[in-house]
Amino acid sequence: MPKKEPVSPIMETISRLRESYDTRLSTISESIGSLKARLDELEQIFSELKGASKEALDFLRETRPQILLSNMKKLEIEIEEIKGRLRVNEETLTELGRDLREVKQMVSEFKGIEELLELAKEIREDIREVEELRKKTEAHADKIEAIFVDIHRKTREIKELTAYVEGLRELVRDLEKKVTKLEISRKK
Repeated sequence: MPKKEPVSPIMETISRLRESYDTRLSTISESIGSLKARLDELEQIFSELKGASKEALDFLRETRPQILLSNMKKLEIEIEEIKGRLRVNEETLTELGRDLREVKQMVSEFKGIEELLELAKEIREDIREVEELRKKTEAHADKIEAIFVDIHRKTREIKELTAYVEGLRELVRDLEKKVTKLEISRKK
């Protein structure tokens, strides 16, 4: 009977080792399960990001920022031209004002009523034409200013969208690296 005693402690030790390995295997299985769940979640996020970045790239292709910038530069040139014309018109109006004062002085020197009436009619016509020219010029300036503001806003939106897409690209790269690492560790 003395031989039975050594077998029993060995069996007990083997049993404890087996329990320890079972516990470890269970823990490892749980870790693998949570890693698989996380990997599935990352794959879904990656898929969503791919879709979002594709939409953003499609949007950028459709808007063609270079064309918008080119149009904006053309509009800036047109605005400068109109501003130049406005300055010329203002100078013309100033000169007309001086001319009108001179005309008033000349009117006082006219002796005939018919001549005064004819001169007043011409002056009114000149004033009306100048006023129409001023209104047209202001209307054009307002339209161009609105277009410029709209293009400026769109350009700012494109820059923001470009920055957003770049952020998405960076996030996709990071996710691809993480997914690759997870796949490598999963294969091991």
